[in-house]
Amino acid sequence: EKEQKHLLAFCKAQGISDLFVQIPYEAREAWIIDWNPAPFKKFNKSLNQAGIRIHALDGDPRFALREWHGRVLALVEEIGRFNQGVPPEERFHGIRYDNEPYLLSHFGGIQKESILRQYLELLDRIRPVTVKAGLEFGVDIPFWFDGVNEFFEPSAQVDGRPMSELIIDRVDNVGIMDYRTLAYGADGTITHAWEELRYAAKKGKKVFVGLETVRLPDETTYEYGETGGPPSLFLEEIDGGKVRLTLGKKGKGRELNVTRIL
Repeated sequence: EKEQKHLLAFCKAQGISDLFVQIPYEAREAWIIDWNPAPFKKFNKSLNQAGIRIHALDGDPRFALREWHGRVLALVEEIGRFNQGVPPEERFHGIRYDNEPYLLSHFGGIQKESILRQYLELLDRIRPVTVKAGLEFGVDIPFWFDGVNEFFEPSAQVDGRPMSELIIDRVDNVGIMDYRTLAYGADGTITHAWEELRYAAKKGKKVFVGLETVRLPDETTYEYGETGGPPSLFLEEIDGGKVRLTLGKKGKGRELNVTRIL
């Protein structure tokens, strides 16, 4: 209760209007949901009385696959039953999913379109359940769902349309995972969110823009090509007395490329 009061005070002070709260539960055989709803009654009431909307959150990349849809629907229905059994001030305002199907190991291969179609099918199945339960339905999407890859091909497209638009068509709101440390520029948060905001406005849908709030750590990038052969190590002096250390192979068809600046 102490932490709940601290959270509520923080939300009031910062003008926060919506909270996405992960629902702790276990799913048994036949997708029976085991969870303890009791703590949420008082928690939801305190938030609702403060004018803060609470959204039940869940998500897993596997949920995009058809064999997992039953588990997702079971939780959505459970949240709907919870709302029906409590007074309005104790209810959830919405339910949202952060599934990120592109994290599946086989997403980048020939099954990509199938995964995306299954994901859209899941959204189509959730929608009528949330409408019946009076729940706002939202999902989180990456900013590049309407972009192109390094070969200037659509990154995520079905039937000639970007996934961002297809998802916005099916939900009440989206959260754009726009995790950049700059607002402006070609790689800034404004550029990455612009098309989603424009399309959502046309469709009358709400958009949450998720921002990066801390300095991002340096990353190591691995690149794989079709050619074999052992990797080589290259040292290159750069400005500022630093050295670029590259483990890889020169020329086209580079098999492995790991770069660090020392």
